[in-house]
Amino acid sequence: MNQQGSSDTTTMIAKNTQGTFGDVRIGVGNIWEEQYTEGGRTTNGLTAGLWIFIRNHSDQNQRVRVHPGQIVDVPGQCRIRVVSVEQAGVRLELTPAAAAPSR
Repeated sequence: MNQQGSSDTTTMIAKNTQGTFGDVRIGVGNIWEEQYTEGGRTTNGLTAGLWIFIRNHSDQNQRVRVHPGQIVDVPGQCRIRVVSVEQAGVRLELTPAAAAPSR
């Protein structure tokens, strides 16, 4: 995933690896099944850890636990929507900050 264009990018990041989106690196790991709530509904399903690193801005780095449907904002960089979590990795849709709609 090396993408610097202005449109949405969907990519699969394999567990225990990382992908790059402009100045953002996203690591994926710790995938397991647990209970989470999305849209007011509690579900058992796969979740994953994302480690988000921003080049030259370590104060903005994040570590988040995610599930399908979840959105993570990386201020000034991009918006990440979790499309799916699978044993092999996580499928993400990334939208550059300038193109990301406000929530």
